[in-house]
Amino acid sequence: MIILPLSPKNTDIHISKINELKIVSSYKDIQSNLNKYNYLIYKYNIKNLYIQSINNENLNDFIGYIKLYPQWKLSIRLHKLINIK
Repeated sequence: MIILPLSPKNTDIHISKINELKIVSSYKDIQSNLNKYNYLIYKYNIKNLYIQSINNENLNDFIGYIKLYPQWKLSIRLHKLINIK
């Protein structure tokens, strides 16, 4: 498995296959950030889709979002929630 971090500024991507996509965002920017990667989701038929809060804030809002859009799964930084450094 190769993990390739992308920025919304990246537009020229040369990849042959993508299995998983994780979007890390603030809740207020989630929809615009997801829209920036919609082309990848459709182009590569990505089935494993994750959203993650930048700082584990607004988790209830993220949970509400994935209830509305169940194709997305919630990704969290568990070590931050339970305060492990």
